[in-house]
This record gives sequence, C-alpha cells and structure tokens, in this order.
Amino acid sequence: MSNDVEAPVHKFLGVYWRFDLYGVHHLYYGLIFLALALGLSYIDAVKGFVSWLFYVPGWLMAADDVIQHWVQARERFYKSPVHQFYAKVLWPMPWVQRLNRWADSLFSKKGK
Repeated sequence: MSNDVEAPVHKFLGVYWRFDLYGVHHLYYGLIFLALALGLSYIDAVKGFVSWLFYVPGWLMAADDVIQHWVQARERFYKSPVHQFYAKVLWPMPWVQRLNRWADSLFSKKGK
C-alpha cells in the first residue's frame, strides 16, 4: 500500500492535496468500476440493477480517495473509511497484495 503520509502536498485546482502520483489509489479502482458500469449499461441484458452494482462502489471509492487526499493535506495521518477497510480486511489476503504490487508497477516510476 502506498504511504500517503510521506507523500508531498500539491496545489491543484486551487486546493491543496497530499498524494503521490505514482502509487495506486482506490480512485483508480473506482474509475475502473465506473467504466465497467458504463459498459454494462449499454448491454440490454444487464441494464439497470447490474450496472448499479458497479456504479455505486465506483463512485464511493473514487469520492472517498479524493476526500482522503484533500483532508490529508491538513491532517497528515487521516485514513478514510475505504482505506481502513482495505488495510484491515483486504490487505492481509495474498492475492490482493499481488494485485496491488502489479498495479503499482504500472504507475510507479520505480517500475519503469
């Protein structure tokens, strides 16, 4: 997991944010969910409820990450509810750690 506490503070759109551009954030996973939801909404057989199974978590993950990085510019050690869930429940699973390492290598300047 990326250590956002060590990340620099950036000014973007007139607002201060604490983030490292090269780590994987749950914003990225949220955007993937939103893209899947959009794609599913164009398939007649799965319109409606099924696409909402991706829209809702997608928006929650994306919004949670944006809010976390905004708050961290002021409260350095703040961890959002989704981040806490990920750290406590998902991170101990080896397949999640492998997925995270692979995704980090896509965005990491160390991996290139």
